[in-house]
Amino acid sequence: NGMYATAPTIENMINNPDFAISLLTKLKEEKERNQSLINKMEIDKPKIIFADAISSTDTDLLIRDWAKTIRVQEKACRKWLIDKKLMFDANKNKENGKNAKYRASAYGISSGYIKQTETPIIHPNPSFPSRIGITVRITSKGQLQLTDKILKDLGKNND
Repeated sequence: NGMYATAPTIENMINNPDFAISLLTKLKEEKERNQSLINKMEIDKPKIIFADAISSTDTDLLIRDWAKTIRVQEKACRKWLIDKKLMFDANKNKENGKNAKYRASAYGISSGYIKQTETPIIHPNPSFPSRIGITVRITSKGQLQLTDKILKDLGKNND
């Protein structure tokens, strides 16, 4: 936070005031730039802590929980993931959109952003058939890589 000057530089500053003014102006600009970077670091500190926390865990979140975390409506979040080809609605052509069945796309899985788990569901009443429950989750990598993108695309302020 300062300036070092050799004897010839000091001599040049004394003999040429314009040179001295330009050096001091550059010093002032550098100090202002450094201060703005320090201010930005303070503003970004919570984001960095959040990103470090996410990247250091293997926590996969339900799309609903990720949407709550980033303060986006779940429906908008799912639509965005579908638009980005990270997942799809398996019931897209059915009339009852209420019972949408979301699946991770091959691209979503291969990118490491989305994970799909299958759980056997066995009904205690044998007259009901057993089935496989499919749950789509966003990985910690997906949370880290996609949060800023979705907030930007949806016009949300991500401060």
